[in-house]
Amino acid sequence: AAILGVILYKNREQGKVAAFFLMLGVALNSILNQIVKVIIMRPRPGNDLLLDEFVFNQLENAGESYSFFSAHSSTSICLVLFSALYFRNRMYSVMIFLWAFAVAYSRIYVGKHYPLDVAIGIVFGFLTGWFAWWCYKQYGVPKESPLEEECEEQIF
Repeated sequence: AAILGVILYKNREQGKVAAFFLMLGVALNSILNQIVKVIIMRPRPGNDLLLDEFVFNQLENAGESYSFFSAHSSTSICLVLFSALYFRNRMYSVMIFLWAFAVAYSRIYVGKHYPLDVAIGIVFGFLTGWFAWWCYKQYGVPKESPLEEECEEQIF
């Protein structure tokens, strides 16, 4: 919500379009994540006796949902990549990526996911975030008219 708020505040008209494509990317990420979880059906740590030796901390009940791949990791990376590309600010990008990787690591630390679940979630988040950014650049950014380009050339 904070990222969307800043996008909308920074540039009201174009921010609406950017916010739409960001939400589209997150929605696509979440839907595909749930489809993959139902197809793979990998149990969470604590529910699989063969893999329980890899669980370091089980802070709460494992639950009945599936583990592969981490939705927290993929969604946070999707949000972060799109917003970093939108804002183009080095300090913001470093801080927000640190936050996203902390979220990803926390999924392993609390015993909800195996490391592979998180790694694939990060890769998938990069893919969906990049796809959302590509869609925004293709369909969301208004094309400059030839007259504006001609004027720009004359000035320089």
